[in-house]
Amino acid sequence: MAKPMTARKPHVVVVEPISRLGGAERSLIALIAATIDHLSFTVLLPETGELETELTAVGATVEIVPWSRTLLALGERSAGYTVWSLSCALPGLYRAVRDVRTAMERLSPDVVVTNGIKPHFVGSLAAGRRPRWPVIWYLRDSLDGRALSRRLFSRVSGRVRGAVAISNYIAADARTYLDPSIPVSVIYNIVDLSEQVQGHATPLPPKAHDSIWFATIGALTPLKGQDLFLRAAVRVSAELPEARFLVVGSASYQTETHLKYDDHLKQLTSELGLSEKVLFLGHRGDVAALLEQIDVVVQPNRGPEGFGRSVAEAMAAGIPVVASDGWGLAELVDDGSTGWLVPTENIDRLAHRMIITGSDRELRHRLGANGRARARKSFSQAQSAHEFHQLITAICPNLT
Repeated sequence: MAKPMTARKPHVVVVEPISRLGGAERSLIALIAATIDHLSFTVLLPETGELETELTAVGATVEIVPWSRTLLALGERSAGYTVWSLSCALPGLYRAVRDVRTAMERLSPDVVVTNGIKPHFVGSLAAGRRPRWPVIWYLRDSLDGRALSRRLFSRVSGRVRGAVAISNYIAADARTYLDPSIPVSVIYNIVDLSEQVQGHATPLPPKAHDSIWFATIGALTPLKGQDLFLRAAVRVSAELPEARFLVVGSASYQTETHLKYDDHLKQLTSELGLSEKVLFLGHRGDVAALLEQIDVVVQPNRGPEGFGRSVAEAMAAGIPVVASDGWGLAELVDDGSTGWLVPTENIDRLAHRMIITGSDRELRHRLGANGRARARKSFSQAQSAHEFHQLITAICPNLT
């Protein structure tokens, strides 16, 4: 008797812009790990790096399709972005499109998922004017302040079959440049600290019994506002002398290496007289363990934040948050219930909320408990994986 035929798993090719581990990359790993039983993944990386190892560990296949240094370093919000830098990147863009198209032809994907602003453009051009493969843009970034990207996306969006947005804020922004016929699904990032990617990290310094640890977590970039955190720390320290302030993250964006923002933050710390109270911990692969020691997470963005992974992770760990009132952050935080929202770049309000939260243990417990309940409901692995799998099978109905 012949064995019944089983439907093969849809093959998803992902075009990824970097090979280091950041918030977007950790979200991608979590999504692949949650759906690998139903989908097969090949991820195209522009260079080797730690992301390659982690993707392989969760069952994805990785191929290196090199991008030029000039293309990797090109960033529209960067102060180094000029007409000259754009023109210098064009040959690298051409080669990236050509090589990604060659890889797609060899891999024969059922769906192509592009994960980032440059991959959206490269992947759409590689797929052609009449795409041979359905293209899905995984939208993580706002195009606020990116006028050129907005124009270019409007031109190539007709090649896209669908889009995934990591928040309602990103979805609303996308509808200003996507063709109206393109469906946009909102799927929150998976936040599961028990499944978090681990990595080498130096031991944490000892924490005094009466010390309150405030932390800002994320890539070191002016957009994240770590300098605002430091300026607020001066006022918090005056009220809470035992407070310590942790800056977690590294200057990981190749588009901003010329800014030397990490050096600026260390110099600012010295100028503010905070050298004994601020700890620069760099990139950490053990955020889940780190969160066990932190009392308040602060996200003082001055620019767009599509989701706010560090805020979501803090909520999942039962830690209260103080965040800028805007973008995806305002979508995650229920002001006064799971944390506090403060006006952007308002250091007085930022410091005030930090002081109130840091000085009241019962308040921290209440806000943290509410945040954990919200995280379990909104950022679950099962829910996000189900919604993503549904999206893929809707595009590939012949494989279901």
